Amino acid sequence: MPHSPSAQTRHEAAALIQARLADRPDLDAGTLLTQRALVTSDGPFEGPEALVLLDCGAGLSPDYGHVLPHPHQPNRFVFACCTPVGRFDGANADLVLARYHHLVRIQNRYEPYPSRDGVLSYQETKSFNDAVSTLVAFIRIFDVWREERLPPLETPRHLFPETRLLDIYGVGNY
Repeated sequence: MPHSPSAQTRHEAAALIQARLADRPDLDAGTLLTQRALVTSDGPFEGPEALVLLDCGAGLSPDYGHVLPHPHQPNRFVFACCTPVGRFDGANADLVLARYHHLVRIQNRYEPYPSRDGVLSYQETKSFNDAVSTLVAFIRIFDVWREERLPPLETPRHLFPETRLLDIYGVGNY
């Protein structure tokens, strides 16, 4: 049976690894992965945006919360939760948001997140701050969905995919 390292040995090993990683800034884990929440005043959707990594998926694709200007209604903002199909990240917020935009809006590679029991994974608001508040409230109850998430063909009847995202992200350009 292999020897289990002591807590001190594990701590020392972790510290040694972290120190070596700190010496290698060229090995980039990604801004979104390390910070989880990015906010910009002028994103690819032509206004303030926030993008949040909600959950890394535990075997499923990661889930994201997105706050953006409504592309068809001036002075309206959208909070949306979705699961992009594909990996993206970057060295800074602008690059991350540009890659997210390309993946979900240009390539149309995402799955809408379901709304459940009157709590919506998509909401339109009058201001950016209201949409961020909606996202924050959604984060508090997010585990309700995560525990029941199933492959698309097995989605329970009480979970309905949020199809309004088609109006926001479009139908894609393959």
